[in-house]
Amino acid sequence: MTELRTYGTRNVFLHRDGHYHEELAATAMTPQQAERFAEDVNRAIKGTDFDPIDLALLGAGWHSASVPVTIEVGEFLTDVARMLHRLFDELCKPDGFPGVFGYEIAEPLGARLADEADPELATAEAIAREWITAELERAA
Repeated sequence: MTELRTYGTRNVFLHRDGHYHEELAATAMTPQQAERFAEDVNRAIKGTDFDPIDLALLGAGWHSASVPVTIEVGEFLTDVARMLHRLFDELCKPDGFPGVFGYEIAEPLGARLADEADPELATAEAIAREWITAELERAA
């Protein structure tokens, strides 16, 4: 099972059974907010309409830009993960993505969105669509 967990005061981790915890973000949330965020995400990923690894890598990318991960950012990135799942279904099926989707699309997208002043889902979709299409064309 894959889920987010919090440890210490302000850290959010990705937990996968049989693996070490992977730190996603030292957040700007209080410990209580981080715990609530992890609970919300874990509730959302059960029977979800997105890949939890994409959400984790979006958060890691955001964090790599040295921008705080807030509750609002977490909610936004969850929406972005849903959009990425939809784009993957639309653009990559039935043959799949020619690389590692999470590392080549989700993580850099998180970093790119963190650099935006006030990112919007439409902006995220335009960027992701451009990157996915470019990779598919390169592999064709």
